[in-house]
Amino acid sequence: MGSNTNEQDANLSLRKVQSSLRSAHRSPISCMFLCNFEMKKGNVLVWSCHNDAFENKVNLEDIEFKSLPSGVHEVMDDVINFVIPKGDAEGNEHYNGVAYFRQNGQELTEGVRHIERSKVKMYALGVVVDFDCFQNGFNKDERFDWKADEFSSANEYVDDLETLLCKWLENGALENFEAFERFFKTYGSGDMVESPSPVLTRLASAASTSQQLLGTELTQAKPHMLEYTLFWLRRLGPLIFPLWKSCLLNERLLILNPAGGSFEVCNALCYCLTIICLLPKGLGLNRNDYNSVRPLYTVGICDIDKMSAQVLQATSHKKKTTGFIACTSDEILLSKPELFDKVLKIPAERENDAEVSVPSLYSNSGEIIQATPHDLHCSQALFKELFGEELSLTEEKRFLQMVEPVTWSQYIIDGFYWWATAGTIKPSYYEERSRVPAGPIGESELALILGVVEYFHSRTLFLFQKLKETFEAKGICGSDDVVNLPSASLVAMNLDSFSAQDHKFVEKMARLWFGRNLQVTGDLYGSVC
Repeated sequence: MGSNTNEQDANLSLRKVQSSLRSAHRSPISCMFLCNFEMKKGNVLVWSCHNDAFENKVNLEDIEFKSLPSGVHEVMDDVINFVIPKGDAEGNEHYNGVAYFRQNGQELTEGVRHIERSKVKMYALGVVVDFDCFQNGFNKDERFDWKADEFSSANEYVDDLETLLCKWLENGALENFEAFERFFKTYGSGDMVESPSPVLTRLASAASTSQQLLGTELTQAKPHMLEYTLFWLRRLGPLIFPLWKSCLLNERLLILNPAGGSFEVCNALCYCLTIICLLPKGLGLNRNDYNSVRPLYTVGICDIDKMSAQVLQATSHKKKTTGFIACTSDEILLSKPELFDKVLKIPAERENDAEVSVPSLYSNSGEIIQATPHDLHCSQALFKELFGEELSLTEEKRFLQMVEPVTWSQYIIDGFYWWATAGTIKPSYYEERSRVPAGPIGESELALILGVVEYFHSRTLFLFQKLKETFEAKGICGSDDVVNLPSASLVAMNLDSFSAQDHKFVEKMARLWFGRNLQVTGDLYGSVC
């Protein structure tokens, strides 16, 4: 019965994602701005325009640093996502913003040894939107209740921003902002914009089996952040699982973007992790007691004071700080461990590297966190069923660097099964307990992406159901007592029964979801309680 419920809720989540991708509306622009990096003055806000309804609400303080973060000057162009806190909110409600950055520095260096600094132009054109305003006056159907829309609402203007900024730079009249003002007048009226987003329209077309959903040819657009899911799945390998667990625990995750790294790609990781960790309604959790992690996207030195103030406020009220996923290129944030729980360090991608570089995950105390052997097994099953392929030797070598060593207990049991069955039978803890969505060769990329989302949502529901069954078992202790759970029981939860990491994870989730005290014991067998 529980399995059917899990599948139904997972399918509902899948339909919500598909519905989101078919959205034909855009949130109205709350404000629009242009920032510039000048060699003598640094980052400067050059021009801005507010919607009358939002002029006193959207605070553009430090917007020149949010839209021109450290390190962005190393690339020719980029897309930078960010958030702006709403009014007096305690850091939980935000406006969503996005900026398109472009410079001519790399063009000027072609064929010359020295360039005049005065000729270097670095600009970022951006918009800020309020998704909540978008919902006012409309029926709050499933699509409006699906956070995937909210977190990507600003990106529906990225292609327009790129076109506007490139044409403006090409024209050379850098004191004339009429083109920006006309655009803002069209999309900043405060009304729901019926014009379809080119990115979402293209995705909707790709999702259609006929490929003719709208009956028109579509031009290539900037990728939707969800389209980076498969890229990051391959890049992170088994490390995606401890990241998923961290997000379920509502922890604060900081991602260190390497020098020369794309903020667009790194911001997409913030979004993808947020989406796969969203909690389906089927869990029935009180939203006032439990908040899912939120993507803050790009943060930097300018955000340290605000983040510190939120930590102090939460501490004074004896509350846990709200979980988030953010990326930064400012390593100084890592020297303030009170601002985050875990940090994911992404290595720079370099050609012809002798050694294989892999992402690494650390706690705020500097302890390295690796995937469990079971996580590696799940990665292999996911790749095989979803992509129809086995891990290559290079991938296997790279993935193994992200996995913690097998415990002596598991090593002995594995060896016994190998000796007793001549390698024909594996222990039960190697079985995949969650349904892996099949992805036959030739399946569209979007279908594979949605399959990944469905897989992680199914695992979340599966874990919740198993924990619920544990606490509903007969003979269970009182609500304030500690419930003892044999480590072997984690196998049924599709977790690693040998890993202390998963033991602590289950104990924390029991407290977070059910308010119950659970302790995983080292017993291979035993009763619950």
